[in-house]
Amino acid sequence: MSSKFYKRPITNYKKAEVSNEEIKLLKAIETILEKHKTSYKIVVSPLYDQIPLEKEQLELLKRVFKPNSVYNFSGDNELTRPISNFYEQSHYRPVVANKILDSIY
Repeated sequence: MSSKFYKRPITNYKKAEVSNEEIKLLKAIETILEKHKTSYKIVVSPLYDQIPLEKEQLELLKRVFKPNSVYNFSGDNELTRPISNFYEQSHYRPVVANKILDSIY
């Protein structure tokens, strides 16, 4: 039986530059949410690899959407440190989801 987990590498990932198309699409989403007076939360999920959302991406989300509606759980934190919080590298356990929900509501 092979393990579904692997060693967390020191991540060297390509930087995702904010594009004009991305800005345009996020603003279109925000316009629809506001038009319908939608109550919403933007949640950046924790990842097993502990890859943080880039600062520019997070700033964009906070600029386009209500800043107090954006929650960032990416990177190295109390939710991503224990590997027991994950079923495997892509999916976290209900205890993590409950902690996220408790912190945003």
